[in-house]
Amino acid sequence: MSERVISRIGVVTALAAAVAAVGCGIAGAQESPPTPTRTLVPRCTTGVERRVGSADVTWAAVVERPVTAFRVPGHGSIARFSLLNANGVPNVLGVLGERVDARCRVTWLHVALPLRPNGVTGWVLAKNLQRASVHTRITVDLSERRVRLYRKGKLVLSSSPARLGRARSASRRSRRC
Repeated sequence: MSERVISRIGVVTALAAAVAAVGCGIAGAQESPPTPTRTLVPRCTTGVERRVGSADVTWAAVVERPVTAFRVPGHGSIARFSLLNANGVPNVLGVLGERVDARCRVTWLHVALPLRPNGVTGWVLAKNLQRASVHTRITVDLSERRVRLYRKGKLVLSSSPARLGRARSASRRSRRC
């Protein structure tokens, strides 16, 4: 081998030995004391409402114990809901938001209520409901007269123009839950 190759091998070997010695603590490097780790505890402001859902997912809540809906959390009773609705199937409410305590635990849910007029909302205790994510959404566009079905935010079905009914029997417009 040439002198140039031998000297490069020697330099590389010396560097590798130095890195290994420092890494193993042989070169007299003192071990630094372990740095204390801090556990990050989430902090929330009690009573703050957080919106839930997105274009891809919304939230629903199934009534597990009879529940009372309030105008504001704990005050102004609106209605009571049992486990089953008038059709004998579980009561499901659309979740619009949530209120948390100082430890970020959900205490109250802001929900769409199945009451007239359409668009009535209220607050229910979160402990009485089981939340679930919903990845499908139906929209009704009155201007285009179309009904669309979305799954995980992607359009999967679009209707041909839909009929809206007669003016004297037209249904009221409702807002999305």
